[in-house]
Amino acid sequence: MKKSSLFPNPLLLFLLFSAAFTVAQINSSTPYTTLFSYDGQADILIAGASELHETGGSNNCGTDAPTQVEISLPTGVTGNRIIRAYVHWYTMTRNRFNGLPAYKEMGNLKFTPPGSEMFSLSSTSYPAYLHISGKENDVNWEMKRADVTQILRSLKTPNGVYMADIIGGYVNSCPKTQANIRAWTLTIVYDDPTSINYRRQIIFDGFTPAWHNNISINIAGYEVPMIGDNQGEFTAVFVQGDPGITGEVCTTSDQSFPNFGTDFGNGSEGGGLDIDKVTGNLTRGSNSMTLDATSYQDAIIPGVFAMNLASTQMALPVELTLFEGSYDKSRCAVDLSWQTTAEINNEKFFVERSIDGENWELIGAINGAVNSQSENNYSYKDQNPEMGSNFYRLTQQDLDGKTRKAGLLKVERPNVKFNWIPSVNSMEISANVRIIECLVVNMNGQSMPVKIEEPSSINSKQEKIIVKMDDFPTGVYLIKTNIGSTKVQVN
Repeated sequence: MKKSSLFPNPLLLFLLFSAAFTVAQINSSTPYTTLFSYDGQADILIAGASELHETGGSNNCGTDAPTQVEISLPTGVTGNRIIRAYVHWYTMTRNRFNGLPAYKEMGNLKFTPPGSEMFSLSSTSYPAYLHISGKENDVNWEMKRADVTQILRSLKTPNGVYMADIIGGYVNSCPKTQANIRAWTLTIVYDDPTSINYRRQIIFDGFTPAWHNNISINIAGYEVPMIGDNQGEFTAVFVQGDPGITGEVCTTSDQSFPNFGTDFGNGSEGGGLDIDKVTGNLTRGSNSMTLDATSYQDAIIPGVFAMNLASTQMALPVELTLFEGSYDKSRCAVDLSWQTTAEINNEKFFVERSIDGENWELIGAINGAVNSQSENNYSYKDQNPEMGSNFYRLTQQDLDGKTRKAGLLKVERPNVKFNWIPSVNSMEISANVRIIECLVVNMNGQSMPVKIEEPSSINSKQEKIIVKMDDFPTGVYLIKTNIGSTKVQVN
């Protein structure tokens, strides 16, 4: 009888060892951690561009030309409202797996904000690599990050076109590999003057690649409120992913929160750069989730992540249940009213007005109830509203002087013009709203019969009527409409 050997067949061992390296991967990466967090009436934006032009998995061509992205933040966001801003840039530095063995060092980023000079951004390099076929460090990528907060704060407006040019790395690996990356992103946390919600903005960054495989990334460090608003927004950057390659999926472990859509990893911002946003309800009381990203035919490399959710750090000192306004045509004034059901250390409210939503004028202040758990009603009358749009902002101030935006609304004051034509004793009235009522009253308070020409349209936004008073006795008359009134002398 033949004895069984304690050692496996050497050829079989070699085949199994080789196959394991073909399927499995060994990687070096930077774990994901919280880079920055902020609680306030703020929001977050991520935008970016890629220097590559990848199509259908057939090439990964680049030109090393600067790329650009246009950013438009909400009305009223100026440079001094930038809370924090980072630029991340990514490139491939070697690919032995596809015949690119030379290491090409990653360099600086030439960064040009709108209306500004060019800045050469430098940073520590964060490397990542994969063993794919058993070779040492088959594919190498690098990521760099720079804080550009002060640069953006120096801008009169952060809106406009940003340009960037990545230095170093592989400019063009076409047609050697589909694993090349060459992209940059700009992440901005900004104070939003249009927001009345108190939210937490969190930036996570790390650098963890996967190749024809699955990768799990743990995101922790947030806290979902147990009561109230539990909606969150999660923005994820992936710096590899080809629109022509299918089978890429990304799921979240939070059972209440949705998974990424079918457009995940489709190169939405250019070759090998995808920025996806998922919005939904997070599990109450949760503080972490796992992202499972899978690509069966491509490399997938997550970049910077951002999260926007309701803050649990600080309850608003007032619970505002109503803020409304209306135009009083009889007094040509705007009536504002608001209601609270709870107040904590609330000293006062400030009422501000703006005609463009950007430049604000303080027009009044109303004392608060300080501490109250009952309903309180407040009102303010703006005696001098501007013609057209009037924006009103309600700001609350604590006893310690801290202020927070509490409400925002818009009230239209009809833009009416009275033009007296003495040669024919007629009044021409034009307005930006429908004129549905017109009355002429003499000084004795008696209504006078009038002849009114049919309304005519000056343009799509204005209407005009003519009140004929050629047969009226000499005297002073009051012309009243649903949008305004005026006095006139008939001779």
